[in-house]
Amino acid sequence: MLHIREKANMKDIFEDSEDKLGVDVPKEKRYLNTASYDYSVQFISELMSGQHPKIILEVPFQRNFVWKEDRASQLIESVIMNVPIPPLYFSEEDNGKWLVIDGLQRLNALKNFYENEYPLKGLEILKELEKLKYKDLPPKAKDLLNDGLLRINVIKKDSHPDIKYDIFMRLNKGAVSLNYQELRNCLYRGDFNNEMKNLAKNPDYLKILNLKKPHDRYQDVEFAIRYFAIKENLQINEEGNYEIKSYTGKMVNFLNEYMDSKKKLTLSEVKHYKIEFDDLVKKILVVFSANTAFRDPLQDHSRINRPIAEFILLSFSEVNQEILEANADIIRKLLTDSLQDNEEFRRSISQRTSDREIVNLRINYWMKIFKDALGI
Repeated sequence: MLHIREKANMKDIFEDSEDKLGVDVPKEKRYLNTASYDYSVQFISELMSGQHPKIILEVPFQRNFVWKEDRASQLIESVIMNVPIPPLYFSEEDNGKWLVIDGLQRLNALKNFYENEYPLKGLEILKELEKLKYKDLPPKAKDLLNDGLLRINVIKKDSHPDIKYDIFMRLNKGAVSLNYQELRNCLYRGDFNNEMKNLAKNPDYLKILNLKKPHDRYQDVEFAIRYFAIKENLQINEEGNYEIKSYTGKMVNFLNEYMDSKKKLTLSEVKHYKIEFDDLVKKILVVFSANTAFRDPLQDHSRINRPIAEFILLSFSEVNQEILEANADIIRKLLTDSLQDNEEFRRSISQRTSDREIVNLRINYWMKIFKDALGI
């Protein structure tokens, strides 16, 4: 199954966790189109080779995990012995290529062996094949390997995006489960996704998040994407209140749809995101220190409170740095006092934080008192 290597930089940097919320697809849109094939190992190896391979092996969230040669060798041994191999799962891309959902290590093991990258080692039964590369296999063993059949399951490209996303999550039952942003990093590849990863390298941003380097599981990237998704969908309704367009209360779906809408942007179209975000980080640090930004001032917490970060970022994006710097003391006191004096506002940063009504409530409340306090 899908795995990534555990590393020191995998700590949860947020107080609240939304992973449990899952995706929510209306019944009328729950469309899943799949196809299954039984392909020979030789044919599968051909799909992975050449200048324009059918199978995409560069899966971003798996870049740090590689099978050792003895485990890869045992897979080769199993195929030759006709031992059943678990099915491989793919997601069909818009261009018709297949993105690996489950089975990356098995595929890499096969590809590398066919390319004579390693000799067989650590075999349990076929000891006579030890130290042999593919080119050295005796004819019978080579034929058995080439003709071995593997079941291929492909989620077709016309399936509903969130259903496809849900399949990723269901298959992801490894020792370290992938989080939502790790899957988005795979599903919504492109210049926008790359730019979001680039902006997470901002040293001041890392200081605010208490990180020494970008987060290994992309929590910093998701944090930035969340800001842009809300900001670009924030509108004022007929009653004069802020509301987030197309947001139904499921942040997972909302961010999926946002990234899906951005995946075809060109490099020139996404350059402004990093410039805007870097400028916003500078604004944050003229009001708050790196240790207090986005934290609950009434709690002794080192982790980020996402709801607080959300309305702070939105409000600061509408004001120039000079005004913020001149009113830094007022803004800090406003945040502390409002969380201390308004119980409803306080609950909005800790309970049901992704509910549509709660999100709109805290944004509207903060934006009003923030603008009133600054006279804008």
